[in-house]
Amino acid sequence: MKRVVVLSDIHGNLAALEAVVARLPALKPDQVAILGDHALFGPQPSETIDLIQQLQKKGALVTGGTGDIAVGDFACIWVGDSSAILQARLVR
Repeated sequence: MKRVVVLSDIHGNLAALEAVVARLPALKPDQVAILGDHALFGPQPSETIDLIQQLQKKGALVTGGTGDIAVGDFACIWVGDSSAILQARLVR
């Protein structure tokens, strides 16, 4: 049976991500998966993305969430607040 560590909804919380990464050697996972919503609404979005990219280079599987997609998609607008985000696409 494979050991998989799944991380999700990091939201720019670099300190929390670093704490989990520090525990990875003890956990000895076969695979690390980092699900979406990496940066928005957190204190250190850029540094968090940098660390996630380092983990990806070491073999972590990384997917984007709705927040990550919106950051990279200028045809996307947000309706609502951080507790209830709805995504809408602009019609061209």
